[in-house]
Amino acid sequence: MTQTLKQVTQEQAFAYAPEASEDQALVMAPDAYIGPAGRFVEALAPITEADRVALLGHYLAYFGSIIGRSAAILVEGHMHYCNLFVGLIGESAVGRKGTARRRTEQVFKEAFPDFISTNVVSGLHSGEGLIYRVRDGDPQADPDKKGADLGVTDKRLLVVEEEFSSPLRRMKLQGNTLSSTLRSAWDGDTLQTIVKNDPNIATGAHISVVGHGVRDEIVEELDQVAARNGLANRFLWLWSERARFLPRGGSEPANMSDLVADIQHAVSRAEVTYTSPIDFDDQALTLWNDVYVDLSTGRPGFIGRLTSRAEAITTRLALIYAALDNSLAIEERHLMAALAIWDYSLESVRKIFGDSTGNRFAEKIAIALNGNPEGLDLTAINRLFSGHAKPKELKEAINDLVTAGRAEIITEQTEGPDRTVVRRVHADQAK
Repeated sequence: MTQTLKQVTQEQAFAYAPEASEDQALVMAPDAYIGPAGRFVEALAPITEADRVALLGHYLAYFGSIIGRSAAILVEGHMHYCNLFVGLIGESAVGRKGTARRRTEQVFKEAFPDFISTNVVSGLHSGEGLIYRVRDGDPQADPDKKGADLGVTDKRLLVVEEEFSSPLRRMKLQGNTLSSTLRSAWDGDTLQTIVKNDPNIATGAHISVVGHGVRDEIVEELDQVAARNGLANRFLWLWSERARFLPRGGSEPANMSDLVADIQHAVSRAEVTYTSPIDFDDQALTLWNDVYVDLSTGRPGFIGRLTSRAEAITTRLALIYAALDNSLAIEERHLMAALAIWDYSLESVRKIFGDSTGNRFAEKIAIALNGNPEGLDLTAINRLFSGHAKPKELKEAINDLVTAGRAEIITEQTEGPDRTVVRRVHADQAK
């Protein structure tokens, strides 16, 4: 996004370069650290081992959850609220993502202890279980009768998974409805599963998710299914690393009371401020018009599938920043902050997933091609799977490798029918 890149210093510019190398650290543009969220990060970052990005991601998710459905924006007939799905991914399990969570939760607990103790949970197992946590009551239930299910009145729920690979693995089990339920939750739809013995329904649910993960595990578990069905592209993926070493642990922020007051003020004013959906102001709308085409233009391959909701996620982020300021409109600086986060997320996706196709067939073919520089014909590729892969699946896998720039298709002329060969494309050959 051109407008955002202009705000980045020369030293930070490499973080947004499409060809940034693996060993280059990603840096989020300063535009993201504004308002109460920025003050929180600036106060905590020097005194904790947690990454600034992880602190910011948690803060926005927690605030977006606690504010509920008070702030909203209508886009193309669809109402967007402040609930976020955030995936914080690092190289290892010692990236201090959990530290960022605890630091964030400490401040929010001071501000709203009941919300933290009641509305923040973990343990994503099934769609039915998730719906039960925010279920409507039985309309026929007698409130005076013992055991009557009156449902849940507070539909705000923040799910924090510090081992996010586990629910991703569960989603692959036959009959598991977690993925479809999460997709509906992000969309703000009525949640319902057709289960004979457990016909729960949830209206008005406001569900947010924060998942922590290690890169190798997430790459392994997040396959083409999650990418194609739209679950993965509902997440804001953020790369997070340990920021520093503090042998004696971090200290407490000197302005804790101010950080708490920021949250209390923003939440308490929200119900008064937001009586109807808000919109961009004139300056923000001009910027939005400038970046919209870029945000909405799809990218090829697996990376493209993971980032295809750029405009929707950016809009939600801008809405959260506006709500933190109790602004009656999304201002240019709110949108700039959201664009800075999205730019960082795009580079995070490239860093996390690299040239992965998310296709298990494609990855097995790629391994075989590494050991066969002359290439493999279609018969040899089929033999890799002992005939257990369908022709359609193999064709799709080869196309995914070609799209990712990892393979090429060569037609060789022979005395008989032409021979189709798939060859590895070396990194220095790829565009």
